[in-house]
Amino acid sequence: SITSRTKPQDTPLSYRLQLHEYQEAALHIQQALINLQDPEEIYRLVVDTIVEKNIAIGAYVVLPEVNEEWMRVTAAEADDPDLQKSLAQMRISTDPTHLPYGNLLPARCFREKTPLGPVDPQQHPAMADIQKSLPALLRVRNVMAYPVFVCDDPDPFAIFVIESDTRHHFTPALQNLLAQMVQSVSAALTQSRHHQQLQQLTHFNVLLSSANEAIARVENEADLLRALCALAVRHSNMRLAWIGQPDEKGDFHSIAAAGAVDYLEGICISTSAEIAAGQGPVGQSWRDQKPVYNASFTKNPRMNPWAQRAQDFGLAANASLPIYRSNNLWAVLAVYHSEENIFGTDLQKILEDLAKDVGYGLDRLDILRKERETNDFTELLLNTQTSGINVMRYPERIIERVNARMLEIFEADSMKNIGKFEKLPISSKM
Repeated sequence: SITSRTKPQDTPLSYRLQLHEYQEAALHIQQALINLQDPEEIYRLVVDTIVEKNIAIGAYVVLPEVNEEWMRVTAAEADDPDLQKSLAQMRISTDPTHLPYGNLLPARCFREKTPLGPVDPQQHPAMADIQKSLPALLRVRNVMAYPVFVCDDPDPFAIFVIESDTRHHFTPALQNLLAQMVQSVSAALTQSRHHQQLQQLTHFNVLLSSANEAIARVENEADLLRALCALAVRHSNMRLAWIGQPDEKGDFHSIAAAGAVDYLEGICISTSAEIAAGQGPVGQSWRDQKPVYNASFTKNPRMNPWAQRAQDFGLAANASLPIYRSNNLWAVLAVYHSEENIFGTDLQKILEDLAKDVGYGLDRLDILRKERETNDFTELLLNTQTSGINVMRYPERIIERVNARMLEIFEADSMKNIGKFEKLPISSKM
């Protein structure tokens, strides 16, 4: 809990002391950021430090959601439990026409992509209705909002908000210091993303190399398909991976699966574009013969037939990719993840390569099967003859195969024992 603190008077000395406290807090944040990779831990560090080590009464971080109007408060801290609860319950809209939520300072900061404030929320008409439901916000008399950018993204990744109960809290020097601190947070989040991308690429490379190893080693079709699904779940953090084919009615059935396989029990997925069961990625990728990615079960109306079932199994997004066998559409590879908006460019590339590898593996098994059938036929043909037959490689004139009658003629029990005849003229062997 945060204990109450005595606030200094508005004097030049008090402002210098306040700035010094913020400088120490910013230094603490910069030092701690070195050892943090998780964005949620970074947000928590910033808001906790700002409130605990300074006289700010509250701080919070809001995140925009992809394809969503509402921003999410992901971390909030205050010197009073009621204020902290109120900050966590803030509703902030990215839609400027959705009043009053779209006209709040964090929303404007997100749209304008620049630091905003200081402003007195008590003088802002947008706060009047909000304060009726969240009366603890009446304490707030001064607010600053800073956009947090990550990598080269054009839109803010997060909005950092600091609140005070004094009107002259945010001096120009303090505003500059907070802007520098936000830049440090942006650098840490950028490094975190790069680290996550590197880890992800490492897992993806392991997935493809393991898939290629299985393709080269496994000679049973069912075992190969199950192994590839299991590798997809293990190395790409998928909750479910399955390979399916439609029957004569167009209803899909799983022929191999790994992960949350109970999700598939009794599920209805169709190739038909005329019914709801055919509107998902699986049916669409079969019809269009190309990969289809669904960013969210709950936010995509086409996914309504499966949204509740997916939620019950912890599935948030899915994708389907066509599998070709001998250049003909043969099946689809369907994968499911627990996070929304997960299918970035790198993951799409890996999944498409994996689907191609499944096809290559099936083609390899077909070639091996044809070779075995040819060998079996040749063996049968050779050993049903009453004459001695050998198969010789030219120009080396090396005997590669003989039938049983030829072994009798040479009075040998195997190919090894007729090697001494391989240098003889052809006429001497007949």
